[in-house]
Amino acid sequence: MKNRNISIDIIKGIGIILMVGGHCGMPFTHFIYLFHMAIFFMASGYCFNASNSETMQDVLSFVKRKFKGLWFPYVLWMAVFTLLHNVFVKIGIYSPESWSIGEIGKNIIKSLFMHGHTQLGSALWFISTLMQIAVLYCCIDYVIKKATVSKKANFLLQGAVSIVFLAVGYRCALTDSIWWGINRVLSYYCLFYLGAVVRELQKTVRTEKYHYWKMVVAFLILVLCNQIGSIALDENRYKNPVFLLVVSICGWVLLYEVAQELKKKKLLADAIVCCGQNSMAIVVLHFLCFKIISLVGVVVYNQPREGIAAFPVLYEQGAWWIAYMFAGIIVPVLLSVMWKKLKGKHEKRY
Repeated sequence: MKNRNISIDIIKGIGIILMVGGHCGMPFTHFIYLFHMAIFFMASGYCFNASNSETMQDVLSFVKRKFKGLWFPYVLWMAVFTLLHNVFVKIGIYSPESWSIGEIGKNIIKSLFMHGHTQLGSALWFISTLMQIAVLYCCIDYVIKKATVSKKANFLLQGAVSIVFLAVGYRCALTDSIWWGINRVLSYYCLFYLGAVVRELQKTVRTEKYHYWKMVVAFLILVLCNQIGSIALDENRYKNPVFLLVVSICGWVLLYEVAQELKKKKLLADAIVCCGQNSMAIVVLHFLCFKIISLVGVVVYNQPREGIAAFPVLYEQGAWWIAYMFAGIIVPVLLSVMWKKLKGKHEKRY
């Protein structure tokens, strides 16, 4: 923990806050979508340790950790939301479209391969994609290291692989080819690679200067790009590969420089870091927590209870997004922190 890069936790925290804001209709959503999910793939690449791919045992250990940290939560929560689907229909959280036992069983089986789908678990596409990219990157890195003799050649080959994957992923985007989500893996592999590149550059290039200038330039480029095109990573939709790379890099630079400033404000930084460190809970539960605010609105305005089933939110106008954001962030974080404390006490007891 002493060597932990707090800037990365702040970036993840800002990213997860923006994700929730985008889902509940906060202002400037189109701008936010340019980079708010891309920075997670870059952050994961940034945190990838080269020692994870030195030997086959290292690779297997890495894959095991990813199964525990990403595959298991994905399968668990997809199964929970699937099994509760008909219950949610009965209490008004979902529209009246019950699933048969066969449909429930089929979705749970698909979840084992990270291709399940439920409305409340819609954001879990990111967990599935990140899991596949991380494992694929580690395996390819292992193979490349066996074929190369230098770190530079290793990075160049990884770059070549990411370019090829991006080209194929973009082709899939143009032809609407899905391939069970592999299209997203191919497109965003390059973002994971960029994160690893950034980490290596920071070891040799001084980056502590011109924070404000870098922040301003990155922001202005993003404003310009916002007028040119859009990004929808969940749909593997982006204007072109260069556009994807430019907005992702600028988004990273913007948030990284913002993080340097936020580190000076301890209370605010701690709160954002807490969000980043509990991002899994937010991804899993924020859609469900939105229902709390919709329920309050239905009761206060004496509206039909069917409105609670509106997805992702019932109220899209005015300042309702603030209430939705509060519920979608604070409630999952509190539940996650409580769970970790209970789990810690249980482990100490036994």
